Amino acid sequence: MFALEVEFLSGRVYATDFGERDVPEWPPHPSRLFSALVAAFYESGLDTDLRTALVWLEKQKSPDIWAGSFVARLESAAGSRFSRPKTPGSFVPINDDYSGKFQNSARRRKERWFPSATLEDERVHFIWGDAVPDTATVDALRRIAAQVSYLGHSSSLVRVAVIESPQDAVLKPSDSGDTLLRVPSKGRLEYLDREFARSKGTRQFRPGAGAVERYARLRKNKVSTPTPASSFGEMIVFQRLNGSPERIESLLTVTSVLRDAIMARSPQQPAPGCISGHGDTPHIACAALPFVNHRFADGSLKGVAIILPKGLTETDQLVIFGALNGLEELKSKQGMHWQIRRCLDNAETTTLSEYTWARKARVWASVSPMLLDRFPKLINQNGKELTANAPEYKPGDSPEEIVADSCERIGLPRPKAVRLHKNSLVLGVAPSTRFHIRRRKDEAPRPASHVILEFSESVQGPVLLGAGRYFGLGLFLPLHALETIPL
Repeated sequence: MFALEVEFLSGRVYATDFGERDVPEWPPHPSRLFSALVAAFYESGLDTDLRTALVWLEKQKSPDIWAGSFVARLESAAGSRFSRPKTPGSFVPINDDYSGKFQNSARRRKERWFPSATLEDERVHFIWGDAVPDTATVDALRRIAAQVSYLGHSSSLVRVAVIESPQDAVLKPSDSGDTLLRVPSKGRLEYLDREFARSKGTRQFRPGAGAVERYARLRKNKVSTPTPASSFGEMIVFQRLNGSPERIESLLTVTSVLRDAIMARSPQQPAPGCISGHGDTPHIACAALPFVNHRFADGSLKGVAIILPKGLTETDQLVIFGALNGLEELKSKQGMHWQIRRCLDNAETTTLSEYTWARKARVWASVSPMLLDRFPKLINQNGKELTANAPEYKPGDSPEEIVADSCERIGLPRPKAVRLHKNSLVLGVAPSTRFHIRRRKDEAPRPASHVILEFSESVQGPVLLGAGRYFGLGLFLPLHALETIPL
């Protein structure tokens, strides 16, 4: 068996259906994936001997497909044709013809469509169940897949990887199927080479659709297993427009000011429990969003987020949104003064995108240290606590078990593995020892550490853990590039 996973990193697909220009293509056709692999191979300047792997792939039978969101949409359509949103047309000027000659006179306009759709599950699996590739072929395709950055339109940013355990297929090739998908076939690579060479020097590189195969939907896979998710829900993000660029180490200053501002603006005074956190009512968390996980990341705060808990009543929601309405600045007596603006649509940076912090992943790493909910307890020997480099903890009271308990406390399963360290796995994050972890001077200190979590299955964020989670400590980032925790 051989399988490829495509993950749409923005949670949206931008691609035009082959048959209907005003609806998005979903799931991606196997031929589209093959073309993306070919393009990545040539554009990346990989070794020419890897071309043999693409030839091997085009000779295989058409792959089975698993696409989670496709199944969910089928259910909502009550068995009818896949219900996809239609896109209104845009009339775009034609600037040049295919010879490259600029049309200076009559600026004709032609109707075009740019369809896209939000996905319920960002992953797609292409499964060649009968394929038996050798090690060299798998390694070659893995190298090529790693170079694919988009699928369809350049806005459809993706990660493509070889996987060993794909999901069960929901679409299979079948002569009686009612779904037509374009698929690669023997000679497709040679055809693409020939068409590109023929059109080189012009803008007219439009290869034909190629072979088409009928696919049948499998009823048994219509219901997918819900993804485990934390008790934290929607993130309301505000961008810092100006003001001192605080660093992540001082996040408690920012989140405390944010909470005080929301408390003061609450339509109900004193502020109810859904804002203040007093009582048993689910309440908001305040987080600071740093520029991290990039080679130029410096840990500066680009904005803040109010994270709503799940289970809020309609009354509590109205109170919270009433407090946030018109919030345009954060100001403290100590001199902090930010002008902020709510990010209503697409965020200008990935730091301010809810998807960056809430997407599904198996491996998560802290960007702010986690305060353990309780102190670990060592085993006493001869009345003395062990202080060696490898201390022995009482059952259930090791730091790793305390972190696992914290995961369960916010509705997540117990992680398969936990690592604690003073340094974070995320680029741009300072060691835990540099963070201010007490909001008040009289506050009792707690053990603090950066943490890496690995779950047995993907979990949905946002993930905030530990005693300081409602003030942005213990904020985690999903890491899709890692399949297991590094040693």
